[in-house]
Amino acid sequence: MPMSRFTRRSWWLRGLLPVHRYLGLVLSLLLLAWFASGVVMMFVSYPDLAAPERRARLPALPSGAGLLSPATVWSRAGMDAPPEAVRLSTFRDRPAYHVLAAGRWHAYYADTGTPVGRVDTDRAARAARSWADGEAPVRLTGRLTEPDQWTFGGQYAPHRPLYRYALGDAADTRVYVSSRTGQVVQSVTASERLWAYAGPVTHWLYPTSLRRHPELWRWLVIGLAGLGSVMVLGGLIPGLLVLRRPGDRRGTSPYRGMRAWHHWSGLLAGALVLGWSVSGMLSLDPLGWPPGTGTRFDAEGVLAGGPLRPAAFRRSPDGALAALGRESGPVRALSLVQVDGQPYFLAHRETGQSALVAADVPDPEPFRAFGREALLGPFRDRRGIPAIRDAVWLDEPDGYYYRDRRHRLGRRARSWPVLRVRFADPARTWLYLDPRRGVVALRESAASRRDRWLYNGLHSWDFTTGMRREGVWYPLVLLLMGGGTLLSATGVVLTWRWLRGRKRHGGPARATPRA
Repeated sequence: MPMSRFTRRSWWLRGLLPVHRYLGLVLSLLLLAWFASGVVMMFVSYPDLAAPERRARLPALPSGAGLLSPATVWSRAGMDAPPEAVRLSTFRDRPAYHVLAAGRWHAYYADTGTPVGRVDTDRAARAARSWADGEAPVRLTGRLTEPDQWTFGGQYAPHRPLYRYALGDAADTRVYVSSRTGQVVQSVTASERLWAYAGPVTHWLYPTSLRRHPELWRWLVIGLAGLGSVMVLGGLIPGLLVLRRPGDRRGTSPYRGMRAWHHWSGLLAGALVLGWSVSGMLSLDPLGWPPGTGTRFDAEGVLAGGPLRPAAFRRSPDGALAALGRESGPVRALSLVQVDGQPYFLAHRETGQSALVAADVPDPEPFRAFGREALLGPFRDRRGIPAIRDAVWLDEPDGYYYRDRRHRLGRRARSWPVLRVRFADPARTWLYLDPRRGVVALRESAASRRDRWLYNGLHSWDFTTGMRREGVWYPLVLLLMGGGTLLSATGVVLTWRWLRGRKRHGGPARATPRA
């Protein structure tokens, strides 16, 4: 039946239609921008200098250079708080320990134990120049105590202030140098900036001026996504109810032209758009939803055997570097790793491969990964630690530990095999233990596993391993995004026509279909 006759009989439907129309005035253009930027995000991600790329630019660590042990350097540093992380790499071609403690990075020369001191503009410029290819000029464009568009991540806070340099290269690169370690921590080319604005910055409403107010930004996005959900429901329900009988000579929709396109695209893609809006809203934790990981014990601390203790690393890394050799490529950095209280050096090679070396024995032998018992031992028969239900090695992804789209674009790494440990606690905790690094790579609870399907499933469409395959996922999601884009674009056109008609006639434009 015509919409006009239907609305005379249904007071609640008469209320839905104005809600859909007036919210569309505000949100139709935003929804179109969300879909267009979402298509871009299928192929590009937010600029992020990955650790392997950063390490690949470092000089190789020298073997037999008379390096001091971490314990010696730590005792000379005189810090009270235990470090969150310690790594050995280079500063101006000299080996240096970089220590993250009390929320800040600190640097000490590994051959003398003396502090590196303040990184001034001359030192920072040399680091930036080493990042440039050839003889490209380097120009300081800012000393940043606050985030700019490309340094909002929490990983940059311990490095501030950051020196920002423009490299006069063909890619128009901007590099950011830590004032604490003297190393490049971010690099963004002109192409990456352009596509980031077209994709993630637009999609996440990420302009610098707004992101500097995180709570305002969070509630703005939650509010807009929530209103978008209401707008979609306000059109989807009447759109379903107004369908004509299949035998009608005019077809099943009472609309013609652009309105028919909007009606059909809403029927076909409205539920998808609603799912994307709701899942996007829930990803920002409105009123405590979605739930967290729910683990009720410090899994990372249990596996490590407590806070990192530099005093346990009494051996010089010279022995570890000599044992590692150079057959598999030069060692670019060493990280201090602790498993069940035992100290190890984790070596990062130029090739991206890693190896482990015990840090408390005179003649260490490198090994590739920790075994099952070494990883499970810290969790057995410990007070406050729930019983282990089962532990299995995974050589391929399961429904929670996998490479999603962001992994394929290089933002985060996943490696196999991984040891999945399931516990018999009320939260039904699962831990995924990485044997190559000796860390908890992922932790999940029953609540967060439900959230994984709600958000990653509805928002990223990665329900199954088969759907995550690039030959399936890209065509499928492009088709779905096309439907959402058509719905949004027709909404923008109809909104513009309605506003023009209202202005021309001095009153509300006709919004009901012809019978």
